[in-house]
Amino acid sequence: MEYQGVHPLHDLIFTINKPLIGKKGVHYQKLLKDWTKIVGEDLANYAIPIKISSFKRKNTAENILYLATNNAASSAELVYHLGIIKEQINCYFGYPYIQQIKVVQASFQIQPKSEEVDIAFSAEDTLKLNQLIAGYHQDDSIKDALERLAGLILTRKILENKQK
Repeated sequence: MEYQGVHPLHDLIFTINKPLIGKKGVHYQKLLKDWTKIVGEDLANYAIPIKISSFKRKNTAENILYLATNNAASSAELVYHLGIIKEQINCYFGYPYIQQIKVVQASFQIQPKSEEVDIAFSAEDTLKLNQLIAGYHQDDSIKDALERLAGLILTRKILENKQK
């Protein structure tokens, strides 16, 4: 289908995320995004999902999740939690998606959570933002989305300037 003018937002989002998803699939991306919520902060600090392998066995698809840990002690402790992790992942997806979990050792570092910064726009930035959005005369939901997007862009510029 060919569009003239405005393209659907989901096409843009898919185009942006396509390199991130790649061959690993949407389920892997969801698992990465919500890993801390699924397994809890304690387990997420020393185990991360690195890939999901799928293969067919007796006309059924089986998925194996590979988890990476930093050291042997973490691997040994993680073995005791594999059943719970598998159950939590399958509950998250709503069906038995993962049949097996394998643990491998790899070198990685968990990034500390970034501190939330309170951003206050200057009067000049607020005026620019309002001028940009005021020129748009279509659907209110699109106008609201543009307002949020412009706010995020300004926030990013402010944070970049503070880091310099």
